Amino acid sequence: MVWKLLVAALIVFVLLIAVAAVYRFFVFRGSGVPIVFRMCGREGQPGQWSHGIMRFTEDSGQLVKLFSIRPRFDVELDRASIHLDASRKPQTSGELAVLEPGELVVSFEADDRRGRKVSGDFGLDTQTHAAMRSWVEACSIQSVKRRRARFY
Repeated sequence: MVWKLLVAALIVFVLLIAVAAVYRFFVFRGSGVPIVFRMCGREGQPGQWSHGIMRFTEDSGQLVKLFSIRPRFDVELDRASIHLDASRKPQTSGELAVLEPGELVVSFEADDRRGRKVSGDFGLDTQTHAAMRSWVEACSIQSVKRRRARFY
């Protein structure tokens, strides 16, 4: 009797995980730009590369890992605080293994939506790199002033 309840609970749990994964896949898949990224840890060491989607909104860039079951985005970067370094070609064996030929590595620093400093690297093709740099540079002063007014 107890085994039947445990098996039933396990089946329900697995079904919930599957529904969450399918929901995330269909909601986020077509709503942004494919991207490869890695975040730096607290010690400043780069983490693992993740495939994902980046959605550009008026105030933030939302990073969504493809192989995650969170119902929302994984990282949200404040647009006004994003600083992109110069692009470079992949150099390490890890970068060469993950990135496609012709993609560039762009290091970034930004504040997340909680106000914490975050940093990492994006692996971008040339079109996505141009789009991201244009989006960051086009951050309107009015939207920055409007957002800052909410916090004071």
